[in-house]
Amino acid sequence: MRISKKQLRRIIKEEKSRLLNERVQEGVSRGMYIALQRCIDEHTEDLQLNIDDPSIAMSIVQALHTVARELKDHVRGPAR
Repeated sequence: MRISKKQLRRIIKEEKSRLLNERVQEGVSRGMYIALQRCIDEHTEDLQLNIDDPSIAMSIVQALHTVARELKDHVRGPAR
């Protein structure tokens, strides 16, 4: 199977776009992780909470799950 120069350029352009998009998404994910971690650290310190306490840690996990669910619902839009 032969690929024309035009097809090759299109394939390269599509792959480049895909790779750049993945890199941006990874950067956003990493940045969001760091921001959330800082926020948790600051608030547990401000509230003098011991994050090593399993009940405190589970409360934080449950709150993050709730936030994630609400964000997913927001992205999906109103139910029909």
